[in-house]
Amino acid sequence: MGNKQEKRIETLTREAKEKDTTITQLQSQLIASANPVIDWKIKGAVMPTKDGTRFFYDDGTTNNAPDGSFELIKRSIAKEGKAAPPKWMCVYNLNTGFKVVSLNRDIQHPDITAYNIAFDDSKHEILVRKPIEINSIEKDSVVAVANYIEKNPELKAKVQEIDPAFLPKATILRQQKQLDKSKLSEFERRRVNQ
Repeated sequence: MGNKQEKRIETLTREAKEKDTTITQLQSQLIASANPVIDWKIKGAVMPTKDGTRFFYDDGTTNNAPDGSFELIKRSIAKEGKAAPPKWMCVYNLNTGFKVVSLNRDIQHPDITAYNIAFDDSKHEILVRKPIEINSIEKDSVVAVANYIEKNPELKAKVQEIDPAFLPKATILRQQKQLDKSKLSEFERRRVNQ
């Protein structure tokens, strides 16, 4: 008698879980139909402040102030469930460089901490509290020049005499570049493992 009751309890428990899963899926679809499109407002700042800074994707609604602050809209369309916030943004300027910033909370990407990014799901707002630096072209040039100088001892001595901070700056930039590469590798590894 006990075995029959245990089996019946197991069957009823499994059926209840299946029904809960179905109810959850139907609720998710209902929410999606109520919110098929959500506009997420992203606010922040870019440095250096240069004319011609653009955002990828930009639907033409971006406000880009002379002080480097910006406000843009990224539209999210619901596929299953509620329309999710954007997972990334790209800022670029032909003269200074670019930066891709991850907004992916699913894997707690390091950019979220590095740029002190805050999400307000009720207002559909993302606030990037630390300025996004897009000086990658200048940084690459400093590192390239430093690599050349370090191979030429006479030139290295002259540069250290004229600008003692140049080579330490290049070392810091190399380390930052290496850290960015390792963050990107870790991000890609996590994305593949999901």
